Amino acid sequence: MSLSASLWYALKEVEVIVEVPAPVPTPVDVSYEVTITNLTNAQPLSPAAVVLHTDGHLFSVGDVPSVALEKMAEGGMNTDLLAQGMAATSGAGIIMPGASETISVTVQDITDAKLSIATMLVNTNDAFTGLNALDLADLAVGSSWTQMARVYDAGTEV
Repeated sequence: MSLSASLWYALKEVEVIVEVPAPVPTPVDVSYEVTITNLTNAQPLSPAAVVLHTDGHLFSVGDVPSVALEKMAEGGMNTDLLAQGMAATSGAGIIMPGASETISVTVQDITDAKLSIATMLVNTNDAFTGLNALDLADLAVGSSWTQMARVYDAGTEV
């Protein structure tokens, strides 16, 4: 009888712990639509690079341009610039004077991205236009703004 009492007591002290993992949150897509309008008189624009990034700049006035910026400013090739962001999209083609193109770019779970845009002025040897590292953190859902872009000389051709 003593043996069965000890067995019962040992079973009473067994504890089973089951841990349930926390649910993984569903990623949230954050999308931006960028409309580029060519306001020049007779200057086509190369396919634009629209880049979302969290830090840094695609270009800095007065600094030597990156190889990626040089390729875009001299030949309209934006592939290397597109690779510099966490999300990026190329325009579909040349934007003629007076024409517009809307480009969508989407990133997951980032609401404080920086937006950079760059496009070559086609009838030049190394001029480009664009916006550099605009902070999107305070941009509310559904809001929009208009920004004029300056023209820059990449300084890679003489």
